[in-house]
Amino acid sequence: MKYYPPYGSTDPDAPYVDKDVPGAVRGSAVPAKAIEKPQREIVDFLLKSSLVPSDANQLAQAVQTGKVSFAVAGGTANAITATLSPAPSALTTGMSIRLVVTVTNTDAATLDVNGLGAAPLQTKFGAPLARGALTAGAVATLIFDAAAWRLADLSLSEIPVNFGQCRLSVQSATSLLLSPFSGNSLVINGTPVKIPSAGVTLSNAGLAANTVYNVYAFLAGASLTLEASAVGHAADVSTGVEIKSGDPTRTLVGKIRTNATSNFADTTSYRGCINWFNRRQLNVTGGSGTNSTSSAGYIDMGGPISCSFLAWGDEALFSIVNGYARNDTVGGGANISLTLDGIQGFASDSGMQASVAGYNQALISTGSYTPAEGWRTLSYAGRTGGTGNMTATMAIQTIVRG
Repeated sequence: MKYYPPYGSTDPDAPYVDKDVPGAVRGSAVPAKAIEKPQREIVDFLLKSSLVPSDANQLAQAVQTGKVSFAVAGGTANAITATLSPAPSALTTGMSIRLVVTVTNTDAATLDVNGLGAAPLQTKFGAPLARGALTAGAVATLIFDAAAWRLADLSLSEIPVNFGQCRLSVQSATSLLLSPFSGNSLVINGTPVKIPSAGVTLSNAGLAANTVYNVYAFLAGASLTLEASAVGHAADVSTGVEIKSGDPTRTLVGKIRTNATSNFADTTSYRGCINWFNRRQLNVTGGSGTNSTSSAGYIDMGGPISCSFLAWGDEALFSIVNGYARNDTVGGGANISLTLDGIQGFASDSGMQASVAGYNQALISTGSYTPAEGWRTLSYAGRTGGTGNMTATMAIQTIVRG
Protein backbone atom coordinates (compact mmCIF):
# COMPACT_ATOMS: atom_id res chain seq x y z
CA MET A 1 0.00 0.00 0.00
CA LYS A 2 1.36 3.41 -1.00
CA TYR A 3 1.80 6.26 1.50
CA TYR A 4 -0.06 9.47 0.60
CA PRO A 5 1.49 12.58 2.17
CA PRO A 6 -0.51 15.78 2.96
CA TYR A 7 -1.61 17.96 0.08
CA GLY A 8 0.94 20.56 -0.92
CA SER A 9 3.95 18.66 0.47
CA THR A 10 7.00 18.25 -1.73
CA ASP A 11 8.33 15.51 0.54
CA PRO A 12 6.77 12.12 -0.42
CA ASP A 13 7.36 11.01 3.18
CA ALA A 14 6.09 14.16 4.87
CA PRO A 15 4.23 13.62 8.16
CA TYR A 16 0.74 14.82 8.99
CA VAL A 17 0.43 17.64 11.58
CA ASP A 18 -2.51 18.81 13.65
CA LYS A 19 -3.93 22.34 13.48
CA ASP A 20 -2.47 24.54 16.22
CA VAL A 21 -4.25 27.96 16.44
CA PRO A 22 -2.07 29.51 19.17
CA GLY A 23 1.02 28.40 17.31
CA ALA A 24 -0.36 29.52 13.99
CA VAL A 25 0.14 26.04 12.55
CA ARG A 26 -2.21 25.03 9.83
CA GLY A 27 -3.32 21.39 9.98
CA SER A 28 -2.39 19.03 7.14
CA ALA A 29 -4.81 18.74 4.22
CA VAL A 30 -5.76 15.07 3.92
CA PRO A 31 -6.16 13.66 0.39
CA ALA A 32 -9.09 11.27 -0.10
CA LYS A 33 -6.75 8.43 -1.09
CA ALA A 34 -5.09 8.57 2.32
CA ILE A 35 -8.41 7.56 3.86
CA GLU A 36 -9.89 5.38 1.13
CA LYS A 37 -6.87 3.25 0.16
CA PRO A 38 -6.15 1.79 3.63
CA GLN A 39 -9.82 0.93 4.05
CA ARG A 40 -9.96 -0.71 0.64
CA GLU A 41 -6.89 -2.80 1.37
CA ILE A 42 -8.13 -3.86 4.79
CA VAL A 43 -11.53 -4.81 3.39
CA ASP A 44 -9.86 -6.75 0.58
CA PHE A 45 -7.78 -8.65 3.15
CA LEU A 46 -10.89 -9.46 5.18
CA LEU A 47 -12.80 -10.68 2.13
CA LYS A 48 -9.90 -12.85 0.96
CA SER A 49 -9.81 -14.28 4.47
CA SER A 50 -13.49 -15.26 4.11
CA LEU A 51 -14.65 -12.66 6.63
CA VAL A 52 -17.59 -10.28 6.23
CA PRO A 53 -16.39 -6.74 7.05
CA SER A 54 -18.10 -5.33 10.14
CA ASP A 55 -17.52 -2.84 12.93
CA ALA A 56 -15.63 -5.49 14.95
CA ASN A 57 -11.84 -5.70 15.20
CA GLN A 58 -11.16 -8.20 12.39
CA LEU A 59 -7.54 -7.87 11.25
CA ALA A 60 -6.26 -10.38 13.81
CA GLN A 61 -9.01 -12.78 12.81
CA ALA A 62 -8.05 -12.42 9.16
CA VAL A 63 -4.43 -13.23 9.98
CA GLN A 64 -5.57 -16.27 11.98
CA THR A 65 -7.47 -17.75 9.03
CA GLY A 66 -4.27 -18.06 7.02
CA LYS A 67 -6.32 -17.92 3.82
CA VAL A 68 -4.00 -15.67 1.85
CA SER A 69 -1.11 -18.14 2.16
CA PHE A 70 -3.17 -21.30 1.68
CA ALA A 71 -3.65 -23.23 -1.57
CA VAL A 72 -4.71 -26.60 -2.93
CA ALA A 73 -2.05 -28.19 -5.12
CA GLY A 74 -2.57 -28.36 -8.85
CA GLY A 75 -0.38 -29.55 -11.69
CA THR A 76 1.03 -33.08 -11.52
CA ALA A 77 2.58 -35.30 -8.86
CA ASN A 78 6.10 -33.95 -9.44
CA ALA A 79 5.41 -30.60 -11.14
CA ILE A 80 3.10 -28.99 -8.61
CA THR A 81 1.37 -25.64 -9.00
CA ALA A 82 -0.32 -23.40 -6.44
CA THR A 83 -2.44 -20.28 -6.80
CA LEU A 84 -2.54 -17.75 -3.96
CA SER A 85 -5.03 -14.90 -3.70
CA PRO A 86 -3.97 -12.15 -3.84
CA ALA A 87 -1.24 -13.17 -6.24
CA PRO A 88 2.29 -12.39 -5.00
CA SER A 89 4.31 -10.17 -7.33
CA ALA A 90 7.50 -12.17 -6.71
CA LEU A 91 8.93 -14.99 -4.62
CA THR A 92 10.77 -13.60 -1.62
CA THR A 93 13.09 -15.23 0.87
CA GLY A 94 11.16 -16.35 3.94
CA MET A 95 7.83 -16.45 2.15
CA SER A 96 5.71 -19.35 3.39
CA ILE A 97 2.63 -21.15 2.16
CA ARG A 98 0.49 -24.05 3.32
CA LEU A 99 -0.33 -26.50 0.57
CA VAL A 100 -2.89 -29.31 0.44
CA VAL A 101 -1.21 -32.18 -1.41
CA THR A 102 -3.56 -33.81 -3.90
CA VAL A 103 -1.26 -36.42 -5.49
CA THR A 104 1.62 -38.26 -3.77
CA ASN A 105 4.92 -37.38 -5.38
CA THR A 106 6.73 -40.18 -7.20
CA ASP A 107 10.13 -38.53 -7.54
CA ALA A 108 11.91 -35.22 -6.95
CA ALA A 109 9.37 -32.41 -7.33
CA THR A 110 9.00 -28.70 -8.07
CA LEU A 111 6.48 -26.02 -7.10
CA ASP A 112 5.32 -23.10 -9.23
CA VAL A 113 3.37 -20.47 -7.27
CA ASN A 114 1.13 -18.22 -9.39
CA GLY A 115 3.28 -18.77 -12.47
CA LEU A 116 6.35 -17.15 -10.90
CA GLY A 117 8.54 -20.06 -11.91
CA ALA A 118 9.06 -23.66 -10.82
CA ALA A 119 11.43 -24.00 -7.87
CA PRO A 120 12.68 -27.30 -6.40
CA LEU A 121 10.88 -28.81 -3.44
CA GLN A 122 13.32 -29.91 -0.75
CA THR A 123 13.44 -31.39 2.72
CA LYS A 124 13.97 -28.99 5.62
CA PHE A 125 17.70 -29.76 5.31
CA GLY A 126 17.85 -28.96 1.60
CA ALA A 127 17.83 -32.45 0.08
CA PRO A 128 15.62 -33.36 -2.91
CA LEU A 129 12.35 -35.01 -1.94
CA ALA A 130 12.17 -38.79 -2.08
CA ARG A 131 9.15 -40.55 -3.52
CA GLY A 132 6.23 -40.41 -1.10
CA ALA A 133 7.58 -37.44 0.89
CA LEU A 134 4.43 -35.51 -0.04
CA THR A 135 1.41 -37.70 0.64
CA ALA A 136 -1.97 -37.11 -0.96
CA GLY A 137 -4.31 -35.52 1.57
CA ALA A 138 -1.52 -34.08 3.71
CA VAL A 139 -1.03 -30.35 4.34
CA ALA A 140 2.59 -29.24 3.89
CA THR A 141 4.06 -25.98 5.18
CA LEU A 142 6.69 -24.69 2.75
CA ILE A 143 9.22 -21.88 3.15
CA PHE A 144 11.08 -20.24 0.26
CA ASP A 145 14.85 -19.94 0.85
CA ALA A 146 15.61 -17.79 -2.23
CA ALA A 147 16.22 -20.82 -4.43
CA ALA A 148 13.89 -23.63 -3.35
CA TRP A 149 10.78 -24.42 -1.34
CA ARG A 150 11.71 -26.28 1.83
CA LEU A 151 9.40 -28.34 3.99
CA ALA A 152 9.07 -26.76 7.41
CA ASP A 153 8.92 -30.21 9.06
CA LEU A 154 10.55 -33.57 8.50
CA SER A 155 9.31 -35.24 5.35
CA LEU A 156 7.77 -38.68 5.62
CA SER A 157 10.84 -40.22 4.00
CA GLU A 158 13.07 -38.75 6.73
CA ILE A 159 11.15 -40.26 9.62
CA PRO A 160 12.52 -43.68 10.66
CA VAL A 161 9.80 -46.27 10.13
CA ASN A 162 9.43 -50.02 10.16
CA PHE A 163 8.72 -50.76 6.51
CA GLY A 164 6.46 -53.70 7.37
CA GLN A 165 4.61 -54.22 10.64
CA CYS A 166 3.01 -57.43 9.43
CA ARG A 167 3.24 -61.19 9.10
CA LEU A 168 2.01 -63.52 6.38
CA SER A 169 0.60 -66.93 7.36
CA VAL A 170 -1.37 -69.85 5.94
CA GLN A 171 -4.90 -69.38 7.24
CA SER A 172 -6.25 -72.47 5.47
CA ALA A 173 -5.47 -74.69 2.50
CA THR A 174 -7.07 -72.07 0.26
CA SER A 175 -6.29 -68.78 2.01
CA LEU A 176 -3.31 -66.69 3.12
CA LEU A 177 -3.60 -63.98 5.76
CA LEU A 178 -1.50 -60.83 6.15
CA SER A 179 -1.93 -59.64 9.75
CA PRO A 180 -0.67 -56.60 11.69
CA PHE A 181 2.40 -57.37 13.82
CA SER A 182 4.11 -54.99 16.27
CA GLY A 183 2.07 -52.17 14.75
CA ASN A 184 -0.14 -51.93 11.68
CA SER A 185 1.87 -49.99 9.10
CA LEU A 186 3.17 -51.17 5.72
CA VAL A 187 5.09 -48.85 3.38
CA ILE A 188 3.73 -48.98 -0.17
CA ASN A 189 5.07 -46.68 -2.87
CA GLY A 190 6.86 -44.62 -0.23
CA THR A 191 3.77 -44.10 1.93
CA PRO A 192 2.72 -45.92 5.14
CA VAL A 193 -0.56 -47.78 4.67
CA LYS A 194 -2.64 -49.05 7.59
CA ILE A 195 -3.20 -52.80 7.74
CA PRO A 196 -6.78 -53.59 8.85
CA SER A 197 -7.03 -55.22 12.28
CA ALA A 198 -8.68 -58.26 10.66
CA GLY A 199 -5.84 -58.51 8.16
CA VAL A 200 -5.94 -59.04 4.40
CA THR A 201 -6.49 -62.42 2.71
CA LEU A 202 -5.39 -63.99 -0.56
CA SER A 203 -7.13 -66.96 -2.19
CA ASN A 204 -5.34 -69.74 -4.05
CA ALA A 205 -7.81 -69.41 -6.94
CA GLY A 206 -5.96 -69.51 -10.25
CA LEU A 207 -2.59 -70.53 -8.79
CA ALA A 208 -0.64 -73.38 -10.38
CA ALA A 209 0.39 -76.52 -8.48
CA ASN A 210 3.91 -76.94 -7.07
CA THR A 211 4.81 -73.33 -7.89
CA VAL A 212 6.72 -70.67 -5.95
CA TYR A 213 5.16 -67.19 -5.83
CA ASN A 214 6.21 -63.91 -4.28
CA VAL A 215 3.39 -62.24 -2.36
CA TYR A 216 3.05 -58.48 -2.84
CA ALA A 217 0.79 -55.95 -1.13
CA PHE A 218 -0.66 -53.02 -3.08
CA LEU A 219 -3.51 -50.54 -2.97
CA ALA A 220 -6.53 -51.20 -5.14
CA GLY A 221 -8.15 -47.80 -4.76
CA ALA A 222 -8.09 -47.34 -1.00
CA SER A 223 -8.13 -51.08 -0.20
CA LEU A 224 -5.00 -52.99 0.81
CA THR A 225 -4.77 -56.03 -1.46
CA LEU A 226 -2.46 -59.02 -1.94
CA GLU A 227 -1.27 -60.67 -5.13
CA ALA A 228 0.80 -63.79 -5.82
CA SER A 229 3.28 -63.29 -8.63
CA ALA A 230 6.17 -65.19 -10.19
CA VAL A 231 7.89 -61.85 -10.91
CA GLY A 232 11.04 -61.34 -8.87
CA HIS A 233 11.74 -58.63 -6.33
CA ALA A 234 14.35 -55.88 -5.85
CA ALA A 235 15.06 -53.01 -3.49
CA ASP A 236 13.44 -49.70 -4.41
CA VAL A 237 16.40 -47.35 -4.92
CA SER A 238 14.33 -44.41 -3.69
CA THR A 239 12.98 -45.85 -0.43
CA GLY A 240 14.91 -49.05 0.26
CA VAL A 241 11.67 -51.04 0.42
CA GLU A 242 11.71 -54.45 -1.28
CA ILE A 243 9.28 -54.25 -4.19
CA LYS A 244 8.08 -56.16 -7.21
CA SER A 245 10.82 -55.63 -9.79
CA GLY A 246 10.12 -52.41 -11.64
CA ASP A 247 6.88 -51.68 -9.78
CA PRO A 248 7.14 -49.60 -6.57
CA THR A 249 3.36 -49.83 -6.06
CA ARG A 250 3.85 -53.47 -4.99
CA THR A 251 5.65 -54.17 -1.68
CA LEU A 252 7.04 -57.64 -1.01
CA VAL A 253 5.56 -59.24 2.14
CA GLY A 254 6.39 -62.92 1.70
CA LYS A 255 6.90 -65.99 -0.44
CA ILE A 256 4.73 -69.10 -0.78
CA ARG A 257 4.76 -72.43 -2.61
CA THR A 258 1.62 -74.28 -3.57
CA ASN A 259 1.47 -78.04 -3.15
CA ALA A 260 0.48 -80.72 -5.66
CA THR A 261 -3.18 -79.73 -5.36
CA SER A 262 -2.51 -75.97 -5.75
CA ASN A 263 -3.27 -75.44 -2.07
CA PHE A 264 -1.30 -73.59 0.56
CA ALA A 265 0.63 -75.60 3.16
CA ASP A 266 3.04 -74.78 5.96
CA THR A 267 4.22 -77.68 8.14
CA THR A 268 7.54 -78.76 9.65
CA SER A 269 8.27 -80.96 6.64
CA TYR A 270 6.80 -78.55 4.07
CA ARG A 271 7.62 -74.94 4.90
CA GLY A 272 5.55 -73.34 2.18
CA CYS A 273 5.20 -69.80 3.60
CA ILE A 274 7.89 -67.38 4.74
CA ASN A 275 7.85 -63.69 5.62
CA TRP A 276 9.97 -60.89 4.26
CA PHE A 277 9.32 -58.75 7.34
CA ASN A 278 9.55 -59.84 10.98
CA ARG A 279 11.17 -63.17 10.19
CA ARG A 280 11.25 -65.79 12.91
CA GLN A 281 13.02 -69.13 13.26
CA LEU A 282 11.05 -72.00 11.74
CA ASN A 283 11.83 -75.62 12.46
CA VAL A 284 12.12 -77.89 9.42
CA THR A 285 12.28 -81.65 9.87
CA GLY A 286 11.00 -84.81 8.29
CA GLY A 287 11.27 -86.73 11.54
CA SER A 288 13.28 -89.95 11.73
CA GLY A 289 13.21 -93.08 9.63
CA THR A 290 15.11 -96.25 8.73
CA ASN A 291 16.40 -97.19 5.29
CA SER A 292 18.88 -99.69 3.87
CA THR A 293 21.22 -100.02 0.91
CA SER A 294 23.92 -102.31 -0.42
CA SER A 295 25.12 -99.71 -2.93
CA ALA A 296 28.83 -99.07 -2.99
CA GLY A 297 28.19 -95.54 -4.26
CA TYR A 298 26.09 -92.81 -2.74
CA ILE A 299 22.32 -93.05 -3.31
CA ASP A 300 19.47 -91.09 -1.79
CA MET A 301 18.24 -92.63 1.47
CA GLY A 302 16.09 -89.79 2.80
CA GLY A 303 12.80 -90.91 1.36
CA PRO A 304 9.96 -90.06 3.76
CA ILE A 305 12.20 -88.07 6.14
CA SER A 306 13.28 -85.63 3.44
CA CYS A 307 11.95 -82.12 4.12
CA SER A 308 11.36 -79.11 1.90
CA PHE A 309 11.30 -75.41 2.63
CA LEU A 310 11.34 -71.91 1.19
CA ALA A 311 14.43 -69.81 1.82
CA TRP A 312 15.52 -66.22 1.23
CA GLY A 313 18.86 -65.78 -0.46
CA ASP A 314 20.23 -63.60 2.34
CA GLU A 315 19.89 -66.13 5.19
CA ALA A 316 22.58 -68.63 6.23
CA LEU A 317 21.39 -72.06 7.37
CA PHE A 318 22.81 -74.86 9.52
CA SER A 319 21.46 -78.30 8.70
CA ILE A 320 22.04 -81.71 10.21
CA VAL A 321 21.33 -85.40 9.62
CA ASN A 322 22.22 -87.71 12.49
CA GLY A 323 21.42 -91.12 13.90
CA TYR A 324 22.84 -94.64 13.84
CA ALA A 325 24.06 -96.91 11.05
CA ARG A 326 25.25 -100.51 10.91
CA ASN A 327 26.61 -102.96 8.34
CA ASP A 328 25.84 -106.68 8.44
CA THR A 329 29.25 -107.68 7.10
CA VAL A 330 32.67 -107.51 8.74
CA GLY A 331 34.65 -104.77 7.00
CA GLY A 332 31.53 -103.32 5.44
CA GLY A 333 31.10 -99.58 5.63
CA ALA A 334 28.36 -97.07 6.27
CA ASN A 335 28.70 -93.46 5.09
CA ILE A 336 26.14 -90.65 5.10
CA SER A 337 26.11 -87.08 3.78
CA LEU A 338 23.47 -84.34 3.66
CA THR A 339 22.11 -83.38 0.25
CA LEU A 340 20.41 -80.19 -0.86
CA ASP A 341 18.19 -80.64 -3.90
CA GLY A 342 19.96 -83.97 -4.45
CA ILE A 343 23.45 -82.47 -4.45
CA GLN A 344 26.25 -83.26 -2.00
CA GLY A 345 29.38 -81.28 -1.26
CA PHE A 346 28.12 -78.58 1.09
CA ALA A 347 28.10 -80.74 4.23
CA SER A 348 30.46 -83.01 6.11
CA ASP A 349 30.71 -86.71 5.29
CA SER A 350 30.40 -89.18 8.17
CA GLY A 351 31.19 -92.90 8.10
CA MET A 352 32.29 -96.05 9.86
CA GLN A 353 33.59 -99.54 9.06
CA ALA A 354 32.09 -102.58 10.79
CA SER A 355 34.61 -104.47 12.94
CA VAL A 356 32.04 -107.19 13.49
CA ALA A 357 28.88 -108.11 11.63
CA GLY A 358 26.02 -105.82 12.63
CA TYR A 359 28.35 -103.23 14.14
CA ASN A 360 26.29 -100.11 15.00
CA GLN A 361 27.70 -96.57 15.26
CA ALA A 362 26.41 -93.01 15.60
CA LEU A 363 26.90 -90.90 12.48
CA ILE A 364 26.32 -87.17 11.87
CA SER A 365 26.61 -84.95 8.82
CA THR A 366 26.30 -81.17 9.16
CA GLY A 367 26.38 -78.22 6.78
CA SER A 368 26.52 -74.45 7.15
CA TYR A 369 25.60 -72.69 3.93
CA THR A 370 23.55 -69.93 2.26
CA PRO A 371 21.19 -71.52 -0.26
CA ALA A 372 19.84 -69.80 -3.33
CA GLU A 373 16.46 -68.20 -2.80
CA GLY A 374 13.49 -70.40 -3.50
CA TRP A 375 12.26 -73.95 -2.83
CA ARG A 376 14.88 -76.28 -1.35
CA THR A 377 14.78 -79.96 -0.33
CA LEU A 378 17.00 -81.53 2.33
CA SER A 379 17.73 -85.23 2.28
CA TYR A 380 20.74 -87.47 2.77
CA ALA A 381 22.72 -89.97 0.74
CA GLY A 382 24.32 -93.17 1.97
CA ARG A 383 26.64 -95.95 0.80
CA THR A 384 28.38 -99.11 1.98
CA GLY A 385 31.68 -98.34 0.34
CA GLY A 386 31.86 -101.81 -1.17
CA THR A 387 30.57 -104.75 0.87
CA GLY A 388 27.59 -105.77 2.96
CA ASN A 389 24.24 -104.16 3.55
CA MET A 390 23.96 -100.84 5.37
CA THR A 391 20.96 -99.94 7.53
CA ALA A 392 20.61 -96.38 8.80
CA THR A 393 18.11 -94.80 11.19
CA MET A 394 18.41 -91.05 10.71
CA ALA A 395 16.68 -87.71 11.34
CA ILE A 396 17.07 -84.52 9.30
CA GLN A 397 16.63 -81.03 10.71
CA THR A 398 17.34 -77.42 9.88
CA ILE A 399 16.13 -73.97 10.95
CA VAL A 400 15.03 -71.38 8.42
CA ARG A 401 14.12 -67.76 9.03
CA GLY A 402 10.86 -66.47 7.66
